Amino acid sequence: MAWVVWGSLSCFSVLAAYLVAVAAYRDRSSLERAVVTLVVTHALLMIDIQLCGLTGNFAAWPLGLVGVALFGVVASVAFFRAANLRATVLHDLRAPYRLVIDVWRDREPALLTLAPMAACWFVVLRMVWYFKSWTWDPVWYHVPVTSYAIQNRSIGWIPTHNIYTQGYPHSVELLAAWNCVFPRDNRFDDSSQLPFAVLGMLVVAAWARRVGASRSLAAGLGAAWFLLPPVFLQSHSTHVDVATGALLSAALLFISDENSARSRWLCLISMGLYLGCKFTGAFHLALLAPWLSVRALQELRRAGSRWPRVSLSIVGSILAVLALGIYHYVENYVYAGNPTWPFELKVPFRAQPFPGPVNLAAMWEAPGGSPYFWGAPGAFVHMLKSWFDPTPFYAPDVRSGGLGLLFRWLLLPCTLIVAADVLRLRELRRGLPVLALFLIAIGVPGAWWARFTIGAGTAALVCFALVHQQLPKRWAQAALSLALVALTTVGYADAYVGFIQYPKQFEAARNADATLRSALQIDTFLWPTEAGLLRERELKEGDIVTYDESCVFMAELFNRDYRSKVTFVSSAGDPQAFLQRVKDMKARWVGVARFSPAADALKAAGAEWLFIGPPDFEMWRMPSLQ
Repeated sequence: MAWVVWGSLSCFSVLAAYLVAVAAYRDRSSLERAVVTLVVTHALLMIDIQLCGLTGNFAAWPLGLVGVALFGVVASVAFFRAANLRATVLHDLRAPYRLVIDVWRDREPALLTLAPMAACWFVVLRMVWYFKSWTWDPVWYHVPVTSYAIQNRSIGWIPTHNIYTQGYPHSVELLAAWNCVFPRDNRFDDSSQLPFAVLGMLVVAAWARRVGASRSLAAGLGAAWFLLPPVFLQSHSTHVDVATGALLSAALLFISDENSARSRWLCLISMGLYLGCKFTGAFHLALLAPWLSVRALQELRRAGSRWPRVSLSIVGSILAVLALGIYHYVENYVYAGNPTWPFELKVPFRAQPFPGPVNLAAMWEAPGGSPYFWGAPGAFVHMLKSWFDPTPFYAPDVRSGGLGLLFRWLLLPCTLIVAADVLRLRELRRGLPVLALFLIAIGVPGAWWARFTIGAGTAALVCFALVHQQLPKRWAQAALSLALVALTTVGYADAYVGFIQYPKQFEAARNADATLRSALQIDTFLWPTEAGLLRERELKEGDIVTYDESCVFMAELFNRDYRSKVTFVSSAGDPQAFLQRVKDMKARWVGVARFSPAADALKAAGAEWLFIGPPDFEMWRMPSLQ
């Protein structure tokens, strides 16, 4: 029943968002309405999550009640503002038929990318359904956010030693919590980037159509976006970069459109969601601020006597950015004195930087300088070398190899051709916004890690569509499309190795029951399977599990149904004082560093050693609760 409630509420949010899309974009294509629907859906879910989570009510019933009210109000208002609703719905439902007609008429080879795309989605969905969260960063600091939100019924400050779990923006992880809190099951804790992968595909297809591509070519380019290695290799996890790449691309799609209130609202909603996913959202919002400001001034100048209404609309869209993305920055400032904690933050007109244990410039090898726009010594060359690395390291976080073979040998040349056209003052209206996306996407710290620059893949695929149209002969266009299909398919096969554990562990995960599935040691840095099974079978509702600074992969501490309570207790200082604290808490399991004074105190007190949790962490059972 809980799964039905979750599914029904999620579908209700999509319905409300679709009605908004029909009301605001009824004169546009089905693709653009689909983009609007996904952006607004995530905005509605985040508002529900924040209203409940910031008041300590992040649980199924409050989320459901607030969601029904919120989605219902939005759907009702949009319904009465949606002209020609029936005709628009029927038009959208016929979109697949129109695509088939275009395919039959155009014989566009690019559509063949849908075959490897479908195969890739098949793998990704199976991994999300059968595997517990197993990739390095999510188990380290992303998934614990999801687990803590459900355990604590709150999205407030997390008392832990892990500065990244505490400090990083949380929207992707909280959307995963939405998918887990109703059934009280962690099965979907890696699912929250899947809709953003769809969003990215739709943005590419919609943008390609806007610049003149056929429906079949646009569909093929959208499929090719998903098959870029940093996209498909991360879609089954909460690494957040697929979401940020799709949202940045969506924001540029809207801001490069007509200068209207609806474009401004959708751009800023996209940026608000991006701001809530990752700190680079603040950087990219700052880069877009002058562009947005000029457009807002133009709106006001055209408004005439309607200027009060337009002014309120502008203020409202700015408040939407803040409502969707700023809460954790405020929380960081309240608890740590720095909105971007744990990163030390230097801002203009402030003599002293905001304090933080991590210096961003030093982290990205730019001591004393800026890590943005290749501020680190040799960063630009490092990025190029990564793009053209002949022996790339493909893993879920894609540290080398760039955006894959397709980008390297076809999309990048197309981008350079469009750049040359823009420099010659050709294709300014269509080409300049695409190049703007490309440049700001690769201007981030660590641009040699392709997962940070996914927006460049969006821009390059749209550049392909522009170049495709410039070819005068149909056979030349077909040849270019076939090159797209070949490089996409070969690139996917080349990067498939990045799934790593899928071929090794899938049969065991598929044949496991729910308990075993959540306990399997998918990779060596996770708990041994026996330890995971002990966690699932022994710990009861409300049992307290503590851990200290030696625990790295915190997601392993939580039961699959979140029934126990996981709490950080520092073991620094007097080991007897630590022992007394865990006794006072009536902790059942206590995790500490191996060979530490705290471990010695537990042993002397009669605690029973249970197992080692990599890398240097061990779990003990308290004696009074054996």
